[in-house]
Amino acid sequence: TIIRLNGEWVEAYKQADVWKDFYYVVATWDKTKSTLIDGIYYNFTSENTAEVVAGENAYTGAITIPATVEYEGNTYNVTAIRSEAFRNSKITSISLPEGIEKIGVGAFYACNSLKSIAFPNSLTTLDACAFGTSAIEKITWGTGLTALNGMTFWKTRSPMTTLELTIPASITSLGYGDFGYWFGNNGGSLTMESATPPTVDAGVFDSPLSFFDGEYAVLNVPAGSLEAYKSTEPWKYFGTINEMKVASENLFEYKGLWYEVIEGADNEVQLVANQYSEWTIVVPATAKNGDKIYTVTRIAENAFAGTSLEEVTIPSTIKTIGENAFNVTNSIMFYL
Repeated sequence: TIIRLNGEWVEAYKQADVWKDFYYVVATWDKTKSTLIDGIYYNFTSENTAEVVAGENAYTGAITIPATVEYEGNTYNVTAIRSEAFRNSKITSISLPEGIEKIGVGAFYACNSLKSIAFPNSLTTLDACAFGTSAIEKITWGTGLTALNGMTFWKTRSPMTTLELTIPASITSLGYGDFGYWFGNNGGSLTMESATPPTVDAGVFDSPLSFFDGEYAVLNVPAGSLEAYKSTEPWKYFGTINEMKVASENLFEYKGLWYEVIEGADNEVQLVANQYSEWTIVVPATAKNGDKIYTVTRIAENAFAGTSLEEVTIPSTIKTIGENAFNVTNSIMFYL
């Protein structure tokens, strides 16, 4: 549901009973008031700041927002992307400069050709539905953002796409539907960098018509935080919750898989964990840690347990496979 209002009324509606429960509340914008400079429309918000806005012509292709813009002898710092500025546009990429502090409600809503976004460190406010129903699959976070405000990346993923997402420790609050539809029957993996679970609306991964079912999804959490996530909604609903390994002299990661040096063996390692959610894995015959190359001779207990692995290729170097190593959520095909 979209509610468009006179700009003077927006904050009052956001605070009022019933109306405050709507995520998509925006001020109407008269596109004839936009100023076009080098292919981008602006509204000047003060004597030295400007925001990017929608204009009479739709945006298309690759867009680069400048840090500053000059107009009639004045220089303006570009500090915001106004609500609905790029809504329904055909942009394929967007480059945001340092200095952007806010992205408004629905700013990139339904941008169906926009697959990735990189946020500047200056960004501190990302309003509701900012990228809802776009095609975002990859997010590069800045350091200034601490909260998402609801439906931010709702339904951006394709139903047939298995995605990997990392949420940095700087994000301490998530709202309803921020990643709705991201993790479902097609699995996917979520890596949390904070040892303390963020404050969340329990429906952060829900769709409007169904509750989150994370049976096939993998959650990776920092060392020492496993129980905190396992006992908290909605994290506890992930089918597999892995405590991330901490590399040491005898434990290392190589191409997405973790290996442990086998004590007493000559340059041999065992595969101990798969931290991602790929359906197909090729176990290598050797694994490299720094300048040293080890032979992979064992797959440890529970190495792939709980994952959605469907196909695995095992090299001839494997001598032993531990108990429940392939206790996965579906049938599996082995290639030897």
